[in-house]
Amino acid sequence: MKPFRKPIAWRLLSIVLPATLAAGGCANDGDPPLTPRGDRYGRAQIEVVDRALNKRTRFDSPDVSRDANGILNVTIPVRNTSDKARDIQYRATFFDDNGHPLYNTTWFTKRLQPNIPNYVEVNSTTPKASDFQVAFRTAR
Repeated sequence: MKPFRKPIAWRLLSIVLPATLAAGGCANDGDPPLTPRGDRYGRAQIEVVDRALNKRTRFDSPDVSRDANGILNVTIPVRNTSDKARDIQYRATFFDDNGHPLYNTTWFTKRLQPNIPNYVEVNSTTPKASDFQVAFRTAR
């Protein structure tokens, strides 16, 4: 009995088809450029950087006012909900009417005693500031 042989058309197709598919892949102009993903949450005025701090603190709505010179004054009520004193750090960023950052403060350190209400206060240095963001993290 003779061994089974594929017809020549099948052998030709098994060579030509992969070569055609491979050549077709070379004809494109490359992958499209990557575009950044938007932040669906927007910019929060109070941002907690690490999860451990988020579990151990509570923040109330900020009290925002302007003084006679137009300087933006922000007071944020904060409370340490753990049973130990905690050191936190915070930094403020102030924005103009168009949402462009005017400047960042340096990181400040504050000790929060257990379960005692406290306040973090930040002030802009220019009356051009119309919005703010304060970031909190565990002290380093």
